[in-house]
Amino acid sequence: MAASVVRVSALRLGLETFADETAMVRAMTARLQALALEGAQLCVYPGLYGLCLAGPWPPAIPWTQTLRAAGDLREAFVAVAARAARNAHVYLVPGSVLMPQGGGYTEWAGLFGPDGSLLGEQGATQPSETLPDLVPAARLAPIPTPLGPIGLLVGDDADVPDVARILTLQGARLLVAPRAPRAPYTAMRAMAGLWQAVQQNQVYGVESGLRGPAAGAERGGKAGAFAPGELTPDGSGFLGRPGYYVGEGSLAADLDFERLDDLRRRRPLARHLNAALYRRGAAAFGGEPGAARAAAAGEDHA
Repeated sequence: MAASVVRVSALRLGLETFADETAMVRAMTARLQALALEGAQLCVYPGLYGLCLAGPWPPAIPWTQTLRAAGDLREAFVAVAARAARNAHVYLVPGSVLMPQGGGYTEWAGLFGPDGSLLGEQGATQPSETLPDLVPAARLAPIPTPLGPIGLLVGDDADVPDVARILTLQGARLLVAPRAPRAPYTAMRAMAGLWQAVQQNQVYGVESGLRGPAAGAERGGKAGAFAPGELTPDGSGFLGRPGYYVGEGSLAADLDFERLDDLRRRRPLARHLNAALYRRGAAAFGGEPGAARAAAAGEDHA
């Protein structure tokens, strides 16, 4: 049974330098434990945060050379995130990490449970404006969790409406975007991403943001939590605070899934979507077309 109310915490941070993986675990654990004391159940780090494992980044050396010299960071990133999630006993999206693949890169993100288990993973499926050599992932599907189905929007996937639509029609009720967008990342540009997807698909959304230099560009990420406008006190679609968070730290918001399900029953938006088209898209990405059919019929598959 999925949780009715989930408190999420979205972080906005820059890349940090750690002496080793143990130091990174210790720092992440301290931050996550503090958020857990404030009630956070799901914490989301910014996109590309796994690149902390490759630092420091000497300015005289191209970032691509530093990344390739670091080797496959995924294994180390999984180990760090698993220990931090288990230590703090929270669900965790630790951000994302770049991995060399052939002559290009893949961007990977995972979702960890409070016991440190890797519940699911997702790669970026869309080309990137800042990573022209990105190798897109071939699979797109929500991750089943005790909190309900969660869709990860990795890299620039949040900027492509069809990615969120496919995840929603496969059953996702929460979309999570660990982001590292190139600066300037204005509020208007940001609202064309996950905020817009939330309004169009009757889901909740959480966005974290990397700020500062990373992967050859200045990053201007923001943090935010979003709901359909009908579920926010001022009708703005923002939860937890009015507008985006651009400080150093985190924002918290409570996601009430009973209210979301009630809205979906009263206003079954999914019935008016071209579900047949997106079923084909879901199948092409290795998803579950049956879930898309259920969503379009207005069924609850949380």
